[in-house]
Amino acid sequence: MCFTKIQQKTKFFLDNTYNTVVIRMSVLIEGFELMRTTGINDMGNGYSKTPHYNKWTGMYSRCYSPKSHSRAPTYKDCYVCVKWRWLSNFYEWMDSLDWEGKQLDKDLLGDTYEYSPDNCCFISRELNNLIEPRGVPVDMSNATRERVASLMLLESDPRVIEALKARYAL
Repeated sequence: MCFTKIQQKTKFFLDNTYNTVVIRMSVLIEGFELMRTTGINDMGNGYSKTPHYNKWTGMYSRCYSPKSHSRAPTYKDCYVCVKWRWLSNFYEWMDSLDWEGKQLDKDLLGDTYEYSPDNCCFISRELNNLIEPRGVPVDMSNATRERVASLMLLESDPRVIEALKARYAL
């Protein structure tokens, strides 16, 4: 069966029952709505202007937006863990880490498709650009290893430091 009319739909709406803002991403195929995922802002509208909210919605977009997948196909099979469907859980996790000026990464710790507390960390943009995506061999050149070693000194998360040491044989 070939579908000719496919479009993505993202809805933000207020659920008055629980006073939450819900993000619902879905795909419309020939008039049938297929739910992709639902994220729940259980912290209220005031939190929608926070860096936490921006990181959370960015993560959802990378995982579930066809527009994001066309720009970065490596995210096509990625998904958000059940715990992080609620902004409050993501917010609490993010607040416990050194995140300011850093990017959310899921490949360094787990080399996985899942965004979750066990697989994610915050790292500098420069370090994130050096880390190879899934399936790509690690660049073990001296220049890369030296650059990673110097950037590692700026990291505060012990999980990040251990993962870099293991990955780059430092």
